[in-house]
Amino acid sequence: MEDLQARLQSPDFRERVRALLTLRTATPEIVAPLAALTIQDTHVQMRSYTCMLLGKKPSETAFQLLVQTLQYDLDPGVRADAAGALGAIGDPRGYELLAHTYYEDTEWIVRYSALVSLGNLGDVRGFDLIASALNSENDLFSQAAIGALGELGDERAVPLLLPFVASEDWMIRQKIGMALGNIGGTKAQEVLRYLAKDPNDQVALTAGTILREAA
Repeated sequence: MEDLQARLQSPDFRERVRALLTLRTATPEIVAPLAALTIQDTHVQMRSYTCMLLGKKPSETAFQLLVQTLQYDLDPGVRADAAGALGAIGDPRGYELLAHTYYEDTEWIVRYSALVSLGNLGDVRGFDLIASALNSENDLFSQAAIGALGELGDERAVPLLLPFVASEDWMIRQKIGMALGNIGGTKAQEVLRYLAKDPNDQVALTAGTILREAA
């Protein structure tokens, strides 16, 4: 452990990265105290890698480190990775911070990551926020909202998703199919049957596969 700690604090950036990568197979109990060091690294990539690692090694320490990083790190890429990792951990305590981040952060990439993570949390408190993002001027936010509503699995989303069935973008129609597959229910299946006849093969295949798996 002492040798690994020394490597994580090496003046050689590449050595620090190699040491951090060895933690991918370590337990959360081992990762947490070492991540407390690397989350403060002077190099942006080290902090980002640490966030992604913590998202796969959930613990109380991991949660707290990610919260602090999302709140205080000056780099938007690192904050975005912290938001994504909070969604991966799935701790419902992250809801309020992620919602605040979506509304208040000045960087679009951080807000986008927070939106995706709100879906990953599966917390119905996020329904109205996510639904409002459907009509965002930023198409990436609209697409993220479609996926996030699917993750929530709330049938209230079905009528909100219906207008996108007519989108000229086949990838959006495909996303709608996947979201409806996650939501389930009679209304969702009706739309999926419609999408199963879509002129685009990928959309039709996606919808048809979902219907067969649900049968």
